[in-house]
Amino acid sequence: ADVKAPNREGVLLKYTNYMKGFQSRYFVLRDGTLSYYRSKEEVNHTCRGTLVLVNAEIKTGVGLNFIVGVAGASSHHGQSYHLRASSDAERISWIGDLQLAKQYASNKRMERRVSSSQVPPASPKPASSEKQASTSRPSEDLSDDEFFSDEESELLANPQLPANVDLQHAAANITTSKKMLQQAVLELEALTPVEASPQLEAVHTALKHLNTSVEGFVSLSEDHQSHWHQLFMSSETKRNALADALESLADDHRHLESTARRVTLAGSVDDEFFDAVPKQDLATVTEASPPEASVAADAVFEIETRNTIPYKPDKKVSLWGIMKNCIGRDLSKIPMPVNFSEPISFTQRLAEDCEYYELLDTAVRETDPHARLALVSAFSISSFASGAWRTGKPFNPLLGETFELDRMATKGFRIVLEQVSHHPPICAMHATSKNGWTFWQEFSMNSKFRGKYLEVVPTGISHVIFEESADHYTWTKVSTTIHNIIVGKLWLENAGKMTIANHTTGDTCHLHYTSYSIFSSSPARQVLGEIKDVQGKVKYGLIGTWDEAMFRHTPGNPDSGRVPLWQRHDHLPNFEHMYGFTKMALESNQFTPHENGCAITDARFRMDKNLMEQADYDMANRAKQLLEEAQRFRRRQYEKTKTSWSSRWFELRPDPIEQGRQTYQYKGGYFEAKAANDFTAHELVDIYDISPVAGKDKEAAEKAVQAKLVNAWNP
Repeated sequence: ADVKAPNREGVLLKYTNYMKGFQSRYFVLRDGTLSYYRSKEEVNHTCRGTLVLVNAEIKTGVGLNFIVGVAGASSHHGQSYHLRASSDAERISWIGDLQLAKQYASNKRMERRVSSSQVPPASPKPASSEKQASTSRPSEDLSDDEFFSDEESELLANPQLPANVDLQHAAANITTSKKMLQQAVLELEALTPVEASPQLEAVHTALKHLNTSVEGFVSLSEDHQSHWHQLFMSSETKRNALADALESLADDHRHLESTARRVTLAGSVDDEFFDAVPKQDLATVTEASPPEASVAADAVFEIETRNTIPYKPDKKVSLWGIMKNCIGRDLSKIPMPVNFSEPISFTQRLAEDCEYYELLDTAVRETDPHARLALVSAFSISSFASGAWRTGKPFNPLLGETFELDRMATKGFRIVLEQVSHHPPICAMHATSKNGWTFWQEFSMNSKFRGKYLEVVPTGISHVIFEESADHYTWTKVSTTIHNIIVGKLWLENAGKMTIANHTTGDTCHLHYTSYSIFSSSPARQVLGEIKDVQGKVKYGLIGTWDEAMFRHTPGNPDSGRVPLWQRHDHLPNFEHMYGFTKMALESNQFTPHENGCAITDARFRMDKNLMEQADYDMANRAKQLLEEAQRFRRRQYEKTKTSWSSRWFELRPDPIEQGRQTYQYKGGYFEAKAANDFTAHELVDIYDISPVAGKDKEAAEKAVQAKLVNAWNP
């Protein structure tokens, strides 16, 4: 019989600490996971802790107490919950449901394993067919993923590995249920007939859970028998397929050797290996600063970028120990170890404002000016989307640091950014699209540490211009606050009011990012808005959340005429172990053929960030110190020579909208220099040159130089 997931909610007492003892908490059991909150009102937004029950131990305690925790874990590390029920019947009921939830999670894991083992192996290519196709990827037929599932590979590597963990869990459930029943019966025998009536309910519950545990054990036994039969029956077929693939690989290898000999005799490799690159572009390909790529940077092609990076290591550092002396200081001036960062520079993080560029593509084609403004407003909101789960601080850019993201050939847009000022920190950005829009902004901010939270107040202006309609939109982002700096789980909120104005038509959109409140019934992270024409008449309403989705609706009635504007992209698998990165964030640290020939100041070369991404935090901190020392060295050189650094790609001009304000605007030339593979006229400063200070830490200097190209393109 299938075990169904028991879902329940209720109040239990949870042991907190020696001083406070047991405190009332609201627990939610759902889909094999136990979570708890301070109160029922917190269920939709502030989870205080979660345990996945598939590997948990559930133990009875003294009196009304019981314990739920990961095997071998200590409560001091938050992996074990010491709980107390209000009655013996409630305690037995909770323990029974927890056992069923654990069994349910275990069964689901077993179903996934059986499902994965049933995928038929791909047939290898015949050795005699399509030699050119197999030459391009000679090892394709040897992929482990293609022939053996993760479970099969593990069993083949270690035949003694016990594969019946789920069955053991089911047997343990029977033992626990039996003990519960025995205890309930013993307590029943000690009672008088009058007192025994309430205890009968506990005995009945224990019997029910024992019966369910036995049924689950029988069901799992049958599943295991079928699973092992399928697993071993498919092994011989897969081994035969692997042997055929090896034979095909040998033929491909002989073919490659023959081709190489012919090419050597002919004295040219152009036609054989560089058929995807025009001959006049070969110099650009081979002389580029990033790793060599055998594809033209402006060719129209899709590339498969990475979907994973090394997981974030569990390194504990006291944030309070660093921040206690920084209260009231500017966040950009606080020396922070990489442990509190994410392996990405702020230039790259700001480029993520274009992650949902399709909104502007759609807005350009929209004929209704008010619906067009609604799409631009959704675009401005989408820039906050990943902030709900990313609380790491981006690396402060070095002065002169640039970042390019050239997706003109595949997505129709490209971006260039530059850190144009160090004090105050200012980053300038310019994005353009072949679909008829330009997006540029100068990002600066005021940031303060307030003891319990960090507050970031943006001061720069964002501009969007549409060529065909001549619409010119502007806005300034709302404030961002990071809470629980000292104690508790970090969480971030964007709050305040923001206006997106169309200076061509006079239409405006007024947005309100609501603050979190335990007394509010509104959804967390909610955004409300109104689209008004030049006379102030409301044309559309907006509703949604800045981390999920936004909708347009009939004015005054959020449930009428709803039109979806924007939906957040799905999370990558295991994104929580990769700093919460989105797909675009993962791409931004990777050299692809599109970045072939980028400037030597590009953020992808930054060594401390790259070492952190490789999970080498200690070396990343040392490389960070060398980069900062090198930057101070350059500043002293400027002072000695009475010169100063100046922006290469942006210049101060009068803001076209705000009178009397000077803003950094793109002066052009970057992508032209890149296409010509010649930046000499722009006199770029190698901001990653640490040779003048390398003697202070020779080992870190050597590792840092190697880390420049750690994310080289490797198709």
